[in-house]
Amino acid sequence: MRFLIFLIFVSATAFGQDLRSGYYIKTSGDTVKAKIAFKTDEQLSQKVTVTSGTDNSTRDYQPSEIKGFGFDGGNIYRTNSFVNGLNNNEATTAFVKVMFDGSNKLYGIDLKEKSYYILSYKDTSYLLYDDQTSANGEVLKAGNFRAQVFFLASSCSKPIPDLDRMRYTDRDMLQFMVDVERCKGSFSVKQLTYHRPAPKSEYILSAGAMATGSQSEIGVQLGVRTYFPSKSEKLSLNIFLSYMRNTSDKTYTLNSTTQKFSGVTGVVLLPVALQYNFTKGRIQPYVYAGVGLAYSAEDYFSYTTQKIEVDRGYGFSLLGGAGIEAKLSKSLFFRADWRYDLLMHLPVVGLSYKF
Repeated sequence: MRFLIFLIFVSATAFGQDLRSGYYIKTSGDTVKAKIAFKTDEQLSQKVTVTSGTDNSTRDYQPSEIKGFGFDGGNIYRTNSFVNGLNNNEATTAFVKVMFDGSNKLYGIDLKEKSYYILSYKDTSYLLYDDQTSANGEVLKAGNFRAQVFFLASSCSKPIPDLDRMRYTDRDMLQFMVDVERCKGSFSVKQLTYHRPAPKSEYILSAGAMATGSQSEIGVQLGVRTYFPSKSEKLSLNIFLSYMRNTSDKTYTLNSTTQKFSGVTGVVLLPVALQYNFTKGRIQPYVYAGVGLAYSAEDYFSYTTQKIEVDRGYGFSLLGGAGIEAKLSKSLFFRADWRYDLLMHLPVVGLSYKF
């Protein structure tokens, strides 16, 4: 266990790059094909890492250094300066995600793990935010998005449908931009540029084992891990079917006689768990937690009478654990994993295959 914790600590500074085809735009207006490091929208708002040229050189760009960048077939990011009402109306410059590109423009940006919109009209951009409330519903800071939306809607010659019921969501904000553009007679589907990154799923088969002087453990699991790139490349939803088999020496009192037994506990678990990977590099420590439907079978083998006592049952189980994966090839990973479900398991060490 100490060795596993040591590995997690040592590898916490190891980071990798997920490079995707795209381009960036110089301040001169020239477009350069490049590989773009895919990250969360909040990370991309401050810095983009590009790999380009015949020598595949890598460089970081800040918003003041280029006009923007984009992923082939994906989202476009543009350098924009906006009035930040959350920070005393300070002028802020960042890479913002283009969502609607018409006579008025709508951008998206993530700040402190929350999503916001930027509305640009009359050569000025404003950060839109909803009411900020406490846990009990008390309004801590009144939002500004309705006032900005109503002001822009007043430029239309006819009312915008359902404006008073408009919500602070991607769907409603984009529909509003379309309605405003239509009232001017200049709407085109090409103005809708926002692409929500589709969830990514990978199937994983894992097997491992561990043995000590009086105890051993084997584990096998097969399942699917789903990522949601628009929010985090490190957070995933896991659904697995797993089997863990623990063997250990135990004592059992039978007819007032204490005997030594070999205890074998098998746990079949169908869990739903959230997993967080601390890094996305070659070495990835992680933690996870969830709940699952479990079936357990506990057998006791007597060394003297060979008598077997059986205890079996179904139920729900909380699940928690931690581990580390190290990439050996494109699909093969070394894996060390420690888990608690119906019992405290030994850490198991083995291999994972992703397909």
